[in-house]
Amino acid sequence: MARKIANDKILIGVIIVGIILLVKFRGQNISIPIIDDGFFDGSSPEEEKGLQIAKDKFHGCMLKAAKSYYNESTKFFEEFAKCIKKHIGIDTSEMDNFSNYFFGEKKMFLPMKGEDDECKWLTIGIGGVASAEELFLKKYPQCSVFGADPADTGNFSSIGQLRPFGVGIEDTNIDLTVMINGSYTKKVMKVVSLTNLLDDLVKTRFVHYLTIDIEGFEYIILRELVGNGKFAHSDIVFCQIDAELHHPKFPKAHSSIKKLNAVQFMLDFLQISSPYIPIFNVPYLRHPHQKVTFVNVVDPRCKRVFKPQSYFGKK
Repeated sequence: MARKIANDKILIGVIIVGIILLVKFRGQNISIPIIDDGFFDGSSPEEEKGLQIAKDKFHGCMLKAAKSYYNESTKFFEEFAKCIKKHIGIDTSEMDNFSNYFFGEKKMFLPMKGEDDECKWLTIGIGGVASAEELFLKKYPQCSVFGADPADTGNFSSIGQLRPFGVGIEDTNIDLTVMINGSYTKKVMKVVSLTNLLDDLVKTRFVHYLTIDIEGFEYIILRELVGNGKFAHSDIVFCQIDAELHHPKFPKAHSSIKKLNAVQFMLDFLQISSPYIPIFNVPYLRHPHQKVTFVNVVDPRCKRVFKPQSYFGKK
């Protein structure tokens, strides 16, 4: 009983001290600091302001290009690349280039600037080539590499963990056109959902690097990551995405891809609420497809590791 009384007295004393301090400072121009996201991701107000200005200007530029070339994706992407260069303006010399040496394919990413011992790289669509992953591991040996492809996986299993499946928005079997030994072949393939792949293979839904090249189906997966998409509220985070966006009308395109409008996809994927901005875009192959790198500029952990905001502090 005596101990309870003593504890009550201590509690009352703490409350009284709190009231005294509140009354004392109430009339003075003293504010209690509030910890914001900048504290957690290392960004400064100047960097955040610069990033937001760049994002807004890019978005306006992209909308103008879409209005002019909504049904002409190749011309749209020519303007889209100019918008990136003018308003995002991160020079390729400041990026990591993990080239696949396959028709000059470039996989461009912002370099890691902060430590993260649980760094993950995921390749969806290997296509028999793993040069980029090998270069990546040489620079970042502390990271882990994972991959999925239903057909030609090359020597990927020697450098990373592998699943011989296609990847989609749900578990199913589908008639796919896949590359086997350098040529395209139609086969019925097992497809697993992105969430199941992350949970079963990568063991996390937070991935630092995603590279995706799945003959047009990349549109289907990527659009579900933003807005009201199926994966947008599934705790999935990709810090950086290297995507090969196939021309919807390329000869081997699946019927479900041929009607897709690539310009509308970009408008949806980079909508105002999207956590991503594009930092790189070049045409690829003769169709042409488009190589685009998207960077997450919202997630605090991504911002700590890659510091995308730091490129905008002086703009």
